[in-house]
This record gives sequence, structure tokens and C-alpha cells, in this order.
Amino acid sequence: MKKLLSAVTSAVMAGSAITSAFASLPVSAAGSLSVSQPNFSMGEVLDVSANKTASDGSVEWLIPTVTAAPGQTVTLPVVAKNSSLAVAGAQFNVDAASPIKYKSVTGGDAYTSSIGDNGKGTKFLFDDNKGIEKVAAEGATVFTIAYTIPADCKEGTYDVKWANASVSDTDGYDITSKVKFTDGAIKVVKDNGEGKIDWVLDKVTGYPGETVTVKAYVNNKDNVAVAVAGAQYKIDAESPIKYKSFKSGGAYVTDIGNNESKTSFLFHQTAGLGVVAANNATIMTLTYTIPEDCKPGEYPVTWSKKFVSDTDGFDLTSRVNFVDGMITVKNGEPEDGQVAWILDNVKANPGEQVKVKAVVSDTKSSALAVAGAQFKVKTDSDNIKYNSFTAGTAYPSDMSANETKSSFMFRTNSGKAVSAANGSTILTITYDIPANCPAGVYPVSWADGFVSDTDGYDLTKNVIFKDGSITVGDVNTDGSVKWVIPNVVGEKGKEVTLQVKVDGKGDLPVAGAQFEITNEAATPFKSADGKPYGETLRSNDKQKFEFFTGSGNGKTAKAGDNLFALTFTVPEDIADGVYPVKWAKQFVSDKDGFDITKNVEFKDGAIYINTPIPVETTTTTTTTTNPTVTTTTTTVVPAPKGGIAWQIGSTQAERGQTVTLDITVVDTENSKLAIGGAQFVIENDNGVNYSTIKGSDAYKSELSTNDAIKKSLFKSENGKGIAASNGNVVATLTFKVPTDCALGKYYVNFADGTLKVFDEDGFDLSKLVEGRKGYIEVVDHITTTLAPNQSTSTTTSTTKAGTEPVSTKSTESTAPISTESTKSTSSVS
Repeated sequence: MKKLLSAVTSAVMAGSAITSAFASLPVSAAGSLSVSQPNFSMGEVLDVSANKTASDGSVEWLIPTVTAAPGQTVTLPVVAKNSSLAVAGAQFNVDAASPIKYKSVTGGDAYTSSIGDNGKGTKFLFDDNKGIEKVAAEGATVFTIAYTIPADCKEGTYDVKWANASVSDTDGYDITSKVKFTDGAIKVVKDNGEGKIDWVLDKVTGYPGETVTVKAYVNNKDNVAVAVAGAQYKIDAESPIKYKSFKSGGAYVTDIGNNESKTSFLFHQTAGLGVVAANNATIMTLTYTIPEDCKPGEYPVTWSKKFVSDTDGFDLTSRVNFVDGMITVKNGEPEDGQVAWILDNVKANPGEQVKVKAVVSDTKSSALAVAGAQFKVKTDSDNIKYNSFTAGTAYPSDMSANETKSSFMFRTNSGKAVSAANGSTILTITYDIPANCPAGVYPVSWADGFVSDTDGYDLTKNVIFKDGSITVGDVNTDGSVKWVIPNVVGEKGKEVTLQVKVDGKGDLPVAGAQFEITNEAATPFKSADGKPYGETLRSNDKQKFEFFTGSGNGKTAKAGDNLFALTFTVPEDIADGVYPVKWAKQFVSDKDGFDITKNVEFKDGAIYINTPIPVETTTTTTTTTNPTVTTTTTTVVPAPKGGIAWQIGSTQAERGQTVTLDITVVDTENSKLAIGGAQFVIENDNGVNYSTIKGSDAYKSELSTNDAIKKSLFKSENGKGIAASNGNVVATLTFKVPTDCALGKYYVNFADGTLKVFDEDGFDLSKLVEGRKGYIEVVDHITTTLAPNQSTSTTTSTTKAGTEPVSTKSTESTAPISTESTKSTSSVS
């Protein structure tokens, strides 16, 4: 890789003009306020061949005009406008009229670069140190420069101007003529203490498994001189989005400090200095990880616990409007034109060595053409030790690395863009796991990624970066618990309360949780109250809740403990039926912050209006002869509100017989759901053999079937939606019972997730059609006539004389109704 020479058109210029201009220039690191040793290499002369041409396009670099008062410091973000030019580096002067004094410079995000100065604020230089060029995004910050206005400065306008600029592309060509340099100014006026500014959090889009950045920036379009000397605040993203890291932005010059475990941030100036940030100045950039199992949706990023102070320490918060942001999570599959770069999830034991691959996923054959990239791959360096890397074949190149900083870069050998094959390897990184490494899950994460095409255009948004992990040792979480929203009866015109309780073993230590509660619009939510695990339940007006232990340690709760109570309003004119109350977007964590959501079973509930609830029934029978009595009680379970069920029937059979099971419509609420078509797969327990399926009488259509995989589909007659009546036959299944079949029940069901139902326009109705299982009971002799096509709640209790009930707990299942409502068997000793 040949390194960049800024603004060279020939080797002669490279050796003289550039060298002399910066022969004694001490360059500071990007974002640093002190002068350090040079960090730009200008010594390698490029071989510029005759058949190469300079980058095409143009760009404007604009210094803003801002307002400040005497004694204040002001930051000016220099932004890229009308950007179509690929830039790799530049050097220039920026001069402010006297008596304005230079203070510092901070690098921006417009180009993949660092920036340095000569310590006097008169000469500046940036390059990316690898020669990769980039087309800046519209409005991106090239750099932010800070000036101090002396206390005795007279009111007036003081120019801030460009001079002696040279800009180059990746091949060292001088492209200065293609850059429009727009001067700015500082207007000095006395502060009248009026006007407001906004601190704004970005709205961004990401995908499950990806890392995204959210910028916090200043909106100061009215050029208000709000001089900020210090601030403290929290920024939180809604669960399950996870905070990862942050970077100071330069809007208020000083570095930002933080408490990362609480996502609290603060900064303050020295000696009562107040800083006026110009419009679009970056306060900070936050990085978040979207978990692999994150559901699509909108996840707010919000300010809280805000305090802003002036130079005297007085409260300035009222002059700052805080605007929240948003992370919108899309479906996890790349869209057309996108690929994913995915880091492995691997396991290792202490003392071992492990390899983590980064591979390209291009399942939609987007064939994204990439010419170059640079990025970091980070992990916990205290416990996971970097060893080495090997370049892959996805993008043939001389990949290089700064191994102390875990940063990598490549540019394809030909300089031309390459479309990587699906599954091809970008690179493989080898890590050493120390013998004393604690067990745990250690993230392996992308950071500071930039991807470009042949012309330097930014392709980063076309790449979904998915983080990986190294799991060391056994990190299985022990314990489990169930959180139950109950089923309750509601009365029209009154409020109804659902007491959410703990059930199950309850031996899972919980340190905190976040979740939402959803309900039907017909039963408006009113309030929630309680102290789950003895802690305060916090909520907002959107039914989003959280709690966490004050100590940060995990707590357990026993079965029957109250979590919280939910209150809803039942209108006078509400229709009879079932109104679900459900959990959503749950995230539960232990004392170390690890996700233990999978150890919590969440049971939804409902409000039943003039509709029977499947109730628990306990029957105790006492006799004088020590009999065993079994009692079964059944209650019909209604179909989903506004929908129907497709019930697979049940029957008894003897060995060697062929039996049929009807799939019938359950529409006891007369929903009359019009269906245009459907598809599904049937599964059954081993022991009985699936044969055929025929139908559909209910929807006036012949089934198309693949009996080898038990898959069926149909489209209604003429493609029109048909509302089948309660009891109509959707299809008939045929099974053969082998002559050596063991006695017992063999369940037949719709395979999980395969029942897809559509209306005549192709819209998905699957949530309104509940698939219900049936069974074939293999017996020696058929003794009972079964009534198929009903879903029931079955309660069984068994009692012996002179003892406590053997079983008094109800269990819900789907079963046919016997022609006898109660069946008893006695055993007399």
C-alpha cells in the first residue's frame, strides 16, 4: 500500500514543497488539546503513472458564521457541502482575525482521517495514514476548530479564512481546484441572556446483530450565544439495545467523562470558561449494539437527569432543549444492495487458543462491489489476548493491521471493486485465552468501520456489521421463574385489575428487568402499581416498565409473590369476548448485566367479557373403602377474538385400522372470517403413519399436496374470500395404525410456524386462525365415542380416602370431549 502524499502532482513537489512546508511541524493527535510528536508519514513518494487520472467530483468546505460574546470560547464545525469528491488528505491554513485566539482542533467524521496542527493554530494537516479516500456524507464534519474571544474584545465581525490549501486523492493527485473553500466569521456581541439551543440525538437505522452510532449534536440555527461551562446527563437506549462505547465530539472542547455502567456523562471547563457551540457541532457519538434476537421496531434513545451550567456554575438547563433520538431496527435480513460482515460466535476454555472469522453474508446476491475498507475489531483485552490475523480471500488485498490498536485496513490489489462471494472470509483473528480467564461471554465487536468503492464513495451503510463473541468456560445461568398475567372477568362500565404474580420454582436471581405490557384498544390501560422483587416499578405513558435492585445484586421471588397490578377500563359498550393482555419486548438481567430472559417464562393473560374462562377445578371425593377416583372437567376454549380455529379431530383406533381425522372450523363467536388461501404442514407422533389429506369443502377448493413432507396448500374457489361456518370441514387426514403399534395417544398437529392463512388480497391472517391439535388413541377395543373439533381445558384430581388429594393442580390441554362428562374408576382393597 502506497501512502498518501498530500497535494502532490509530481515526485518533485512531494520532495520539496510538502517537505519544506511541514519540516518542523509538530502534529497533535485528533481530538487532543496538547501538541505531540508528528504522527503523519510523508516520506514515501508515489509512483503516479500516466494512465491514472485524478478523482472526479467536487465538494464545498464551509466555515460557519457564529455569534459569541467577549470572554467566551466558540467552536466552529467545518462541514462538507454538495459532496461528490473522494478525498484522502489535505493541508491548509485557517486564520482568524485579531484579537481572536486559536484554542484547539478536533477531527471530524467526513473523512477517514486524523488531524493535527502546528501548535499555533495556523497550519493544519489531515490524512488517513493509509491512503484510503472517501466521499464525505452531506453535512459531515471535516473538523471542529475552537477560538477564544478576549474579554476586552470589541463588538464586531471577525473573519475566519482559509489560506494555502492543498487537497489530494488516494494517488496523490492535486484536487484542490475541485474544492470550494468558503470562509466564515465570528460575530462578537454582548450576551443578553436570551435564546435557546437544542441538544439533539440522532435517529438511525440498524439490524439485529449490528453496531450503530448515535450522534449527539447542537442545533443552533439562530446563532444564539449560549456559553456552556459544564454539564451532566444520562443517555439511555430502550432495552434490549445495549450501550457499547462513546467518543467526545469537540463541540465543547473538553473531553467528556462517564460512568459507563450507568450511562451517565459529564464535562466541565477550567477556570470558568464558557463555550458557545455552533450549529451542527458534535457533542459526542455513542455506539450501541443491537442483539441478534432483537425484534424489529423503534427503540428510543433518551436524555434524562440533565443539568447544564454557565461560567459561574449557575443553572443554564432552561436554555437547552433536549431532543430524544431513535434506533429503528429493521428485519435482520439484508435488503437488496446490502451485505453483512459477520464475526463468529465461538467457544473456548481457559488456556486455549481460538480463531474468530469475519465472513461475508450475501444471501440476496447483492454483489456489493468493495474496493477498500478500514475498521477495528475489539474485545476485552484484559482477558482475551490478541495473537495474530490472517487475511481472507473475500477481497484479495495486502491487508495490514495496527495490532496494538486492533485496527485493520485493506485496498484491493487491483484497486478495483470486488464483489465477495457469500460465505467468503474477510479475515481470521487468533486470540489467546489466559489460563486464569474467568468464565463468561466476551463480545468481539466491530468499531469505526468505513467501506468504500473504487471512487471512494462511502458504502458503509450498505454493510451490516454483526458482532460476535468468545464464550469462555461454562456460563449457563441456573434457575427459572414464571411471571404470570392472570385471566380475569371484566364487567362493562367498570375498571378491572389484573394482579401479576410469580409462579414456578422462583430460584432465579433477578437484578433488573425492562418490558412492555400490551392490550386491546377496546380496554384502555389506566395504571400499574407494585414493587416487583421489593423494588420500585418505573413506567412511562406508553406502558413501558422497568425495575432494578438498588444494590445491583440479584433477588429471588417465590411462587405466589405479587409483581405488580395492572388496571384497565372496561367501557359500557364493549363487545363480549376475550381481550388479551400480553408481555412484549422483555429483557431480564442478572447482577453482572447478563441476559437471563430465556430463564423467565412469561404467561399472557386476558380480560373476559361475558365469556367463560378456562377455570381450575379441584374435586375431592371421600369414601369408606379407600377407592381411587379420577374426575375430568372440560370447558370449551373460544377461538381468538375476531378469528377462528382449525381443530384437528381426535378418535380411538385399534391396531391395524385406517382412521380419518377431520380438520374442522371452530367459529363459536360467529366471526365469519373470509379466507382466500392457506398452507400448512402436518406433523404427528411416531407410531402412527400419515397417509393422505383431502379437501377443502369449507373453502370450496381442492388441496395441492406433497404427502412426502405432509405439506398442503389451497386457494379458495375463484380466489375470493370465503367465510366457512362453524363445523365445516377444512380437510380430512388419513392415518394407518400399524399392527404392532403400542397402546397410547399419538398427537397430530400443525407443525410450528407453518400455518399461514391469507385473505383474497394476499394479506396475512395467520394471527386470526389458531391451529389446534388432535390425537389418535390406540386401544385394544374402542369403547368411547369422541366428539372432535373442540378445544378444551381439562382439570383432573385424584383422591384416596383418608388422605389429602394426590393432585389438586389444574393443567390446560387440548382434548376431545367425551360423551360422558365425568369418568370414574374405583379400586377396592
